[in-house]
Order: sequence, then structure tokens, then C-alpha cells
Amino acid sequence: MKRTALGLVLLASLAFAQRTRDKLTDDLRGISSLQIADDILALAEPGAEPSRRTVREFTDELTAAMIGKPSGAYIPQLRTAIVDVLHSNALPGWRYREAIESLRSRLAAMRVPYAEAQRVADRLKVVGQEVRGPDDLPVRNLPVLK
Repeated sequence: MKRTALGLVLLASLAFAQRTRDKLTDDLRGISSLQIADDILALAEPGAEPSRRTVREFTDELTAAMIGKPSGAYIPQLRTAIVDVLHSNALPGWRYREAIESLRSRLAAMRVPYAEAQRVADRLKVVGQEVRGPDDLPVRNLPVLK
């Protein structure tokens, strides 16, 4: 009985995640910054959520970059990069950096100027830092014990 209930809960959560991912895809097509921010926050893992402000700054940059650009074929790839960063606390560092680079290169393929695409990628990196924590801690001199 417990196994069946657990299975139903798992199935329901997977269905919700898929609907939310589909909604993110639709909102990326519609270029609604506020709605994209809500979708991103809904996809974040509990306990590893980025702040609403940081996500909103990212979505503002993203939507500004995408206005008037041919985006249709690139939306699933943009969504994948965003979701990978949202779940990057379980990814190795190279995969996290690859997701950010994927977003930047997809924007470049959409004919977004390099500087603008890099600004969006940098904002996504800030989202990822809130999810993962900083990649590298500063080097500190340890006290010498005598």
C-alpha cells in the first residue's frame, strides 16, 4: 500500500514537472518575462531555489535579447539550458558551465549580438550560483600550528 502511494506521488510530481517545462517552452515562445520567471521558479528544486529578483533580472535580459529574433527552433534548447542550470547542484562543474555556454551560443545562433548574449549568459550564471553556491571559494592562508 505504501509503495503504491509513493508511486502515485512520484508519478504526479513527474507529470507536474513536465507540464511546467511545457509551460516554460510556451512562455519562452510568447516572450513574457514575468511569466518566464514564475515558470523558472516553479521548476527549481526545493531547498535550492534562486531568488525571485535574480530570476527576474535574468528573464528581463533574456526577453529583451529575444525580441524580434527568430527563436522557434531554439526554444527547446534554451529551455534545456535553463533547466540544467536550475538543477545544477547535482551536476559536475563542467556540465553547469556547458549549460550556460549552450544558452549563449543558442542566442548567438538567433542573431543576438555577442555582448547581449554574454550578458544573458552571465545572468544565468548568477542564477546558477544561487542554486549551486560559488564554484570556487577564495584561497585562504591557513594558520600554522606549532
